[in-house]
Amino acid sequence: MSPKGIEEIQNRSVMAGFFVLNSRVIHICALMKLLKKLLKIAFLSITLLLLFLIIIGGGFGEKEYPKNSALYSNELLLFAHRGDFTSAPENTMEAILSAKQKGFIAAEIDIQESADNRFFVFHDVHGKRLLSTTDTPFKTNLEDIKNHHVYFRKKITSSRIPSLEEVITEFGDSTIFYFDMKGYGSKNGLELAEGINTFLEKYNVRNNVLVASISTAFLFYLEFKYPETHTVLEGLDVGNEWLYYLIPKKFRPDFLGGRHENITEKHINWLKKNNMMNRKVVFSVKEKNYSQTIEWGFKKIIVDYGNYLDSTLSNTVKQK
Repeated sequence: MSPKGIEEIQNRSVMAGFFVLNSRVIHICALMKLLKKLLKIAFLSITLLLLFLIIIGGGFGEKEYPKNSALYSNELLLFAHRGDFTSAPENTMEAILSAKQKGFIAAEIDIQESADNRFFVFHDVHGKRLLSTTDTPFKTNLEDIKNHHVYFRKKITSSRIPSLEEVITEFGDSTIFYFDMKGYGSKNGLELAEGINTFLEKYNVRNNVLVASISTAFLFYLEFKYPETHTVLEGLDVGNEWLYYLIPKKFRPDFLGGRHENITEKHINWLKKNNMMNRKVVFSVKEKNYSQTIEWGFKKIIVDYGNYLDSTLSNTVKQK
């Protein structure tokens, strides 16, 4: 082939490459324009949704709380963590009874929902630690769950997992409860909220119960639709307090809950500034950090029972 022919082929190849490149650039520019348009639509949609939620949520600002409820008083209120699990298996009827006998007027218990949509009192996801079984309680019908005996200090006992109905029937009139809602399983937050509201209504114990969760969807829905329910949002601790201001009033939980180890001087100052010291529930409190929790000024405390509490509990009984 002559040099002229080779040059012509080269020129054609360059032109073909140029057209391919140009076509790809045009295609990329079109995609970028489409993406930009979609982002604008998404931004506008999210903005409108947020505005809608703010409007129906009552806007921002201070929320009103009951003035005559023991739950909102400045008196010290100690919740027995899973009942008195030093004397009986945790979260059982026997543990709650023992806590009552030692002077507690309040108890923290863990709530799950069984496969047949009945509430029961149990902490763990699996049954290995307390039931010595591979069964997953929330995937089981309540009557089958109750066939298991609960272990205590690695020994089997006569205690069984109680239904929430049994607990409230026995202790509901004389005990303030902290329901730590465990959202195990596939049930969504809205269905769980409807279920616990139906229960509170049926047994008329709403004014004696704090309903707690780390799930914002569950709590926001419960607070918005059933504002008479007393709710606790767990996990809003030091460093993310600013999120509290973004929650519209009608969605905003009544209390905040957090671990003792996540409390700092900065967080305490924020609570005081916002008049929330009596609406902060502190948990993971034991003998080694109880005195510090009291010195900080907290009034709602979930504690592990020990002899160190006897004088305080004795005074509580006398006051009652």
